[in-house]
Amino acid sequence: VQGSLAHSAIIAPWSQRQASSFTKAFPGSAMPDYRSGITSGDPPATFSFTASSAGKYAIVCAVPGHDDLGMWDELDVVGGLAKPEVLVK
Repeated sequence: VQGSLAHSAIIAPWSQRQASSFTKAFPGSAMPDYRSGITSGDPPATFSFTASSAGKYAIVCAVPGHDDLGMWDELDVVGGLAKPEVLVK
């Protein structure tokens, strides 16, 4: 995170990529205090989760208004893989 503007991250259902509130798609799939976020002066935030269901999900900055500014991305979870894999386009 750079600057004084707060940011956060939550993995939410795809339908919530531009919503007024968010729910975690999986247990643990959000950073602590994802509604208020962190700034460059805060320590890094981490979280881990198991993506237990295949589907299309959203990675969203849940600080109010940031989703409306396009601060979200797509996370596709594919079933049947022999091992975890990440593809960044």
